[in-house]
Amino acid sequence: MIKDKLYIPLSVIEEARGILASGEADCILIKDSKIIEVEKGRGISPLMNLYINKRDNMEGSVVVDKVVGKAAAMLCVCAKVKGVFAELISQPASEYLLEKKILRSWTKLSANIKNRQKDGICPMEFSVLDEDDPHDGLNKLCTVFEKIKKSENIKEL
Repeated sequence: MIKDKLYIPLSVIEEARGILASGEADCILIKDSKIIEVEKGRGISPLMNLYINKRDNMEGSVVVDKVVGKAAAMLCVCAKVKGVFAELISQPASEYLLEKKILRSWTKLSANIKNRQKDGICPMEFSVLDEDDPHDGLNKLCTVFEKIKKSENIKEL
């Protein structure tokens, strides 16, 4: 599978990757060749937080994330980003972004994103595998996201 050229300086991508690698952030937005947002969190949470709280900043940006599955790809389509760089991207996410004409690049490509137990597909990715409409996909992933958040809160009590 061929990667796309993101049309931002490699030094900016490398700076963002360094921030991810240091653990200071888990999702970064780049716009006009500058890092404009840095978000920390687990799983798809950082990208969801950016979408919910800073959607205007996402439009026309490049998302740099550790892991991008199809659910994250759909979120990026809804946010109208122009590009995605992932340390790890799933085949369904890469194909979906290509189909939606969003530039994408990655370090590693995998068949699917695994769940945290590493014994199956990530529930977020699984929830949208057969979905093509980004807004319907967003609704599905929000439902799964809320269920997971509730179950994690119950475990913490």
